[in-house]
Amino acid sequence: MAGFDLALYILGCLVILGVFIYFYRKSRNLYIKLQVLTVENYAQNILLNNLANAWCYWYEGDSFLTCSVSLREILRFDLDQPLQTSDLCKILGESSFSPFQRALTHLSDFGGDFILQLPIFEETQFLEVKGRSVSCDSLPLRYSQSISKSRQMVILCFTDATEVVHEKGLYQAYQKEQDEEIEILRTLVDIAPLALWHRDPNGRIQYCNLAYSGALETTVHRVIAENRELIDSHYQTSTYDLSRKALESKRKQIIRTHLVVAGQRRFMEIAEIPIPGTHKTVGYAMDITEIEEAELELSLHINAHQEVLDQISAPIAIYGADTRIKFFNHAYRKTFELDEAWLYSRPTLGEILENLRERRFLPEYPNFLNHKRARLDLFKNLLYPIHEVLNQPNGQTLRLVIAPHPLGGLLYLFDDITDKLTLERGY
Repeated sequence: MAGFDLALYILGCLVILGVFIYFYRKSRNLYIKLQVLTVENYAQNILLNNLANAWCYWYEGDSFLTCSVSLREILRFDLDQPLQTSDLCKILGESSFSPFQRALTHLSDFGGDFILQLPIFEETQFLEVKGRSVSCDSLPLRYSQSISKSRQMVILCFTDATEVVHEKGLYQAYQKEQDEEIEILRTLVDIAPLALWHRDPNGRIQYCNLAYSGALETTVHRVIAENRELIDSHYQTSTYDLSRKALESKRKQIIRTHLVVAGQRRFMEIAEIPIPGTHKTVGYAMDITEIEEAELELSLHINAHQEVLDQISAPIAIYGADTRIKFFNHAYRKTFELDEAWLYSRPTLGEILENLRERRFLPEYPNFLNHKRARLDLFKNLLYPIHEVLNQPNGQTLRLVIAPHPLGGLLYLFDDITDKLTLERGY
């Protein structure tokens, strides 16, 4: 019996020793894991606190959160006070309808991430908040042993976006101002009494005003959609061809033609103008029917007056503003024995003076070049008629009146006073 009791005692001691060794090893492993977690957590906090962005995180269902020192400074929290999620929501948005709360709800229901720009401290500062929901299943085993697999970790990163929002506000204000100016310009273009349009590099109508669409009896949208030309290929020159010529020559191209507008025959001036540095053109079509009618009426009056002047025995010549002769009567050609065909070629006053001097139909001037220059200067500075007496080399005496013409240029009127002076000398 003594041997059996000894064996039982030894067996009991071995069992107790085994249990002690088992719990010792288990506690030692837990201690080592705890040390590892403590060291890693300390290193992780040091790394996170030195990041450029402020941050915080918490597990769903927890009231308290972990955050960086920089976030406490930005949100003006006490550095030593424990923070709750409610403290964060008081600043970023407590209402269930606030963007921040709606974003958190979306994270809880669907996961994923979000980016918000939120005002804080009565909109004196703005924060860009990036949020993400991370499942605990994705964490390493040693971090998730004490965490329920169904829980989610919410991670937020914060960046000061005050300058960005301020610049965005300035840009939006500038864009609004630009849009208002564009709308004003569109209104001005639409009320303009002439048709205006703009072409893209391919020559298609990119924009037109109401006068353009009205001339074609359609809408602006239909003109742009169908690329309706004001003058199509049925005419000798289309507006599209005119725009191509303008781009090739890099100069404004103008044509004048008759068009039927709103059932009426109108005389139009149409132009295509290249935009420097691009392959685009702008164009206009201006109704000049009244100008045509006025020019026609003026031409009739001028022709009638010229017929009357042609019957007058006094020599008359009219020079345009370009110093070229525009009209002469029969008496003028006969008095100075000028070639009619040469006069119809519209020589200048200087050329006519040279011709008269060569054939001795002008007085002998000491300096003819100064005399000719003085005559040409009258086109620029003559305001009232001047009178002169010309003693011709052939013994003829002429009285000359030079007056500004109402349509520009000068009127030369000659009067032969030779017989009158001869009678006066006889008396």
